[in-house]
Amino acid sequence: MICSPELSEKKKFDFNVRNEKGWSAIFYGKGALLGATGLVIMLIFISGFVAMPWETQPAYIAARGFVILAVLYCVTVYHRAITKISLDENAIYVKTWTKDRRFPTQDINGIKTTYYVSWGIALIRVQRGNRSSLYFLWAPTFERERYDLYLEMKTCMEKRFGGNTNK
Repeated sequence: MICSPELSEKKKFDFNVRNEKGWSAIFYGKGALLGATGLVIMLIFISGFVAMPWETQPAYIAARGFVILAVLYCVTVYHRAITKISLDENAIYVKTWTKDRRFPTQDINGIKTTYYVSWGIALIRVQRGNRSSLYFLWAPTFERERYDLYLEMKTCMEKRFGGNTNK
């Protein structure tokens, strides 16, 4: 797929590489390993929360607070994980689990992508004025289709918005 600075048609980067339907489309679109890892980490934290002594000492209260924050962080990362990105000449569409966000191109100041090789996660930040939106993308190098699609999407965004998106 060649992406030019002026898009004449809509370009879609669908990370549901297995073409599943329904709940499976969400699970595989976000990445099966990301979903399974997040679920296991949440189960570990929740079981630690339940197994912790039910006393009102400050150390136990602080530990429970940390566990609650860790579970909320895992839920947030999974909730903001991207399943599909679409580009056209007027806007960028980012689809997560429950939302299909539209970012008009004239409102976008920049798009920054950061890829963490050891985790296989890309952070995509869409900057608009004084606000920005942060999204996660599971694209490890061992899942070649997802990783190649990520690189293709990044190249297309660089051509569309000029310069390097990885700042």
